[in-house]
Amino acid sequence: MLNKQIQNKICDVLGERHICNVESFKTVWSGFGSLQRMSFGPEQKSIVVKSISMPNQINHPKGWSSDFASKRKLKSYRVEQAFYRQYAMHLNVKTPRFLGFIENENTQYLLLSDLAQEGFHEIAEQSVFSVKQILLWLANFHAQNFGKCPEGLWHQGSYWHLATRPNEFNAMSHIALKESALELDIILQSCEYQTLIHGDAKIANFMQAGNCIVGYDFQYVGGGIGIIDVMLLLSSAFTSEQCFKYEEELLQYYKQAFLEACEGFSVTIANHVIDSWLALYPIAWADFSRFLDGWSPGHWKLHDYAWHQVEKALKLIA
Repeated sequence: MLNKQIQNKICDVLGERHICNVESFKTVWSGFGSLQRMSFGPEQKSIVVKSISMPNQINHPKGWSSDFASKRKLKSYRVEQAFYRQYAMHLNVKTPRFLGFIENENTQYLLLSDLAQEGFHEIAEQSVFSVKQILLWLANFHAQNFGKCPEGLWHQGSYWHLATRPNEFNAMSHIALKESALELDIILQSCEYQTLIHGDAKIANFMQAGNCIVGYDFQYVGGGIGIIDVMLLLSSAFTSEQCFKYEEELLQYYKQAFLEACEGFSVTIANHVIDSWLALYPIAWADFSRFLDGWSPGHWKLHDYAWHQVEKALKLIA
């Protein structure tokens, strides 16, 4: 994707004179692009280029391919660009730095700082310690953005909420959950305490360097309640047994981290906010399980703990 013309444009944007190396190291979901590492000069200073374009053929791993889904995916990259341009530089949590943006014909190129060169690495060990560090990142992100209007972002953050998944909804087999889907969605949207959420806060979208955490992949950032990010993080990091074991410890850790972060951002109603969010934890799980039930019925995250939360949510709204 990075032909000579694009490489020259990138050099112009960054004020660099010579490219030493270009290496593709990751493909983007469903074939919508790739990530390249580009290095410059004798010191081999590097950046990451996220190249996005509509593929000729969409290779969705679960077989979900439609014009509706493709438009949602393309919009997600516009949202990510807006986040890095308008929000990231003002945050007190670590994200990749926005370095520039280029658009050429049907391809967009997002230029970001190279986290690996800054010493960050993937979180290979899904430990309670690492999850707590991410919860601290999320607590600060939610506190700093509390009450903000998601201008240029998704009005409703996350990739699985009901309005974005009509085909998956139609494919659901869990009748009670399907019948309650709209009510679950309304409850989450109507909570009076809204913030910005990452929207895809799985453990794979964070990197670590010692005690420092960096979050990336902000395609589904937008309005929502903080517990949605917390739920997705736990779902991605732990088995059913581990979720049962660590739930109380981790939710209390997030609560305390959020309350402390709110002190720094003068959120005077922090106790009311966090108590409201924690009460909706089963609702968030049920909403996510609704998506999984239609999207991938045999998914490993549809385990005993998930169904336990679904049952709690259905009782709450009965």
